[in-house]
Amino acid sequence: MTKITNIEEADEYITTLSFYDIINGNKAEYLVTFNVCEALALEHNYDRVLCRTRTLIMYLYIEENKLQEATQLAEQNLQFAKANKLDDELLYMIAIVAHLYRTTGNLSAAEELIQIALDRIPSLTDNTKISKVYSLVAEQYFFTNNKEKCIETYEKCLEFAFKTTNYNMLALAHNNYAEYLLEYNLNDEAFRIIESGNKFAIATKNKSLISQLNGIYGLYYFRMKEYKKSIQYDLQQLNYTISIKNVQEEMEIRIDLGKTYFLDKKYRQAFEQMKKAEEMALESNANKALLSIYELFVEYYETKKKYQLAFQYLKKYNQIHELIYSKESDDKIKNLQITHEVKTIKQERQYAENMARIKHDFLANMSHEIRTPINSILGICYLLQQDELSEKQLNYVKRLNYSGENLLGIINDVLDISKIEAGKFNLISEPFSVVEVVKNTHHLMLLKAEEKGIQFTFSIAENIPVYCIGDATRISQILLNLISNAIKFTKEGNVHLNVIAIELLSQKTTIQFILSDTGIGMSAAQKQKIFNEYEQATATTQQKFGGTGLGLSITKKLVELMNGIIEVESIENIGSTFKVNIPFELPLDLARTIETTKYNLDNLNNKLILITDDVEENRNVLAEILVSLNPTLQLEFAKNGNEAIEIVKQKTPDFILMDLDMPELNGFEATAFIQSNYPNHTIKIIACTASLLMMSKEELAECGFKDLLQKPFTIKQLIHVISN
Repeated sequence: MTKITNIEEADEYITTLSFYDIINGNKAEYLVTFNVCEALALEHNYDRVLCRTRTLIMYLYIEENKLQEATQLAEQNLQFAKANKLDDELLYMIAIVAHLYRTTGNLSAAEELIQIALDRIPSLTDNTKISKVYSLVAEQYFFTNNKEKCIETYEKCLEFAFKTTNYNMLALAHNNYAEYLLEYNLNDEAFRIIESGNKFAIATKNKSLISQLNGIYGLYYFRMKEYKKSIQYDLQQLNYTISIKNVQEEMEIRIDLGKTYFLDKKYRQAFEQMKKAEEMALESNANKALLSIYELFVEYYETKKKYQLAFQYLKKYNQIHELIYSKESDDKIKNLQITHEVKTIKQERQYAENMARIKHDFLANMSHEIRTPINSILGICYLLQQDELSEKQLNYVKRLNYSGENLLGIINDVLDISKIEAGKFNLISEPFSVVEVVKNTHHLMLLKAEEKGIQFTFSIAENIPVYCIGDATRISQILLNLISNAIKFTKEGNVHLNVIAIELLSQKTTIQFILSDTGIGMSAAQKQKIFNEYEQATATTQQKFGGTGLGLSITKKLVELMNGIIEVESIENIGSTFKVNIPFELPLDLARTIETTKYNLDNLNNKLILITDDVEENRNVLAEILVSLNPTLQLEFAKNGNEAIEIVKQKTPDFILMDLDMPELNGFEATAFIQSNYPNHTIKIIACTASLLMMSKEELAECGFKDLLQKPFTIKQLIHVISN
């Protein structure tokens, strides 16, 4: 027995061990060694070794027919692999677990595992892994009687197996494929595959693989009615199976030999194999095997004209058949139900994917169509406010700007939800002042509260750290959403924000934001759905107070993205209290200061900026804004990517504000051309779009962009990207 004394030895041992070693070795000794490896992996928190060891223990249980123990361990290990993102280990165990689930009748679980493996293929580069995945997918197709898919998939399995130098894998792939072809009565094709696989099996010198190929040879010759050759190969396989004490396989081979001897009219040898198989089947309660044996005994005694004995075995056959039929009927009903569930799950998954695609396309189109004119409206409002206006005119412009920003807020709510759902919502992690965020938020919302005649106050505990590390913009968004709702639903009384540190350690803290109001409150039923998307407390709430019903949903998602929690307590006609707990890391030096970003527009003197946009109004408004910021700026204009490239050929702009959605040649294509044809240029290309762009900063950088301006953008955002 192998002695394992440290985690390094355990890692090497379980990585190099194969399933064939377990089949051929002492299973009791293997279990002891596996237990040692498992203990070492737990001690050293070595997830991969722990997962692989448990996979081998599970396989050992299956070999010993301990299916209940194997199933329990399989489910535990699958969850462990998924939770710890052990993709290779997950792939390693899928074939075994899927076979186990099929054996125990859990067809839906097997189907889900196979789908996981199938989805992994495009991301794999290891030919060995790809071949193994195709092998287990083909097995699933065979099990579900999909002949064409099974053959097509096994051809793929062989294709990638041949790209490796792994003879073990090549032999096994040929072996399994040949067995399926024989089941489909494609005997000539099967023989070609058997002959090819046999060469690899011999090259491996692996007795287990050679034995399996002998069994396939025996099956082939049996189907071709060349019984003597079939017996020859079956006997070789039987001798090996006896030597490794595999009782289940020995019994099955003896049944096959009994049939072959009987058809070859070697009745004595047939009787010996049948009798031995019967003893083994009775000892292991293998009813299906007994059914085959009793059926063969009936034929045997009828041939010998011993009708009394034939009748006795016929009664035994009928008893077993009735027992199995009753159980199989229950299993068939269960499997039909599971098959229906699997089909339903697939249909629902496909429907959900289609709806997600339709929703994304709709939002992308809506975003572009609405954001583009809003960008112009807000830009013109900014320009108008720079002129000398009468008080009445200034009031109109401010109201117009306010309405535009409100409309923009609604659009941003919808897009924020979409980005979060798509996993493309990135939080910033940098030092910021909680106190400053709270004060700024109070300043922004105070006028709104005063207009309604209610009091809006705040208090900040003395134990709040000077700086925390997090996303100040999103914290502000959370507070603004909550405060805006509180003011909206409060007719009289007050709204109060209290901020305290409920946990304060040297490197982290948890800040609690408590917002209380004396508003209309909510019932218990209403509280259950206020965080749902597009829903408000009641149908009349929207009619009376307006809003999209997205604010609290986004707030909850943002809090959860920050690993925080949000809770609400409310009493109808009394008021509501929202509590938000968010954990923050702290800077190493609590006394550190944050440098305020300063924009030095003097460094833009005489810079050349190329504005590329297919909408003339957008070009004109942006040009006027830029000139108002720095009159020395030089401007060029292009209405598509082709025109932008022509200008770059003649001049070298310092900046290109590149709209992404343009006819003829879009922003992506134009930028790619500039990058490839002018690799040493110093042009800063900034992506501008009104569409729903689900790209990270890294992905944008790979496309050649230095930054992104999401339309409609603020003047501050514009200044930031061109002066940074």
